[in-house]
Amino acid sequence: MNPKIDGQHACENGGLTIGATVLPAAGALFVSHGISFFRNYIGRREYERSSLLALMFWPYARLAMMAAVTITGLLGVRLVPAFLRLPLFTCSIILLKLLGDFATHRMEHGARG
Repeated sequence: MNPKIDGQHACENGGLTIGATVLPAAGALFVSHGISFFRNYIGRREYERSSLLALMFWPYARLAMMAAVTITGLLGVRLVPAFLRLPLFTCSIILLKLLGDFATHRMEHGARG
């Protein structure tokens, strides 16, 4: 088994292999959500005009969009298995997810502002 992708090997190295990829991603996610929180919720005072129902609804709308992108990618791979070997396909799915997430974020904050 390839030691670079062997989970046991990663654990034996104190999780350095996993930490080197997960920690920067988690940090970036934390920072981006923090910026959005301070900019939109605190700075634009969304807390004054947001309802509990809206705050509960929008995360699920965004998750539905991500699920649709994931299902589209899986369907594409199922129909054309050669897509798995194409970095362009992977990049296009990631880009599609990011664009969809950006659009729903704008809709969420535009609908309340």
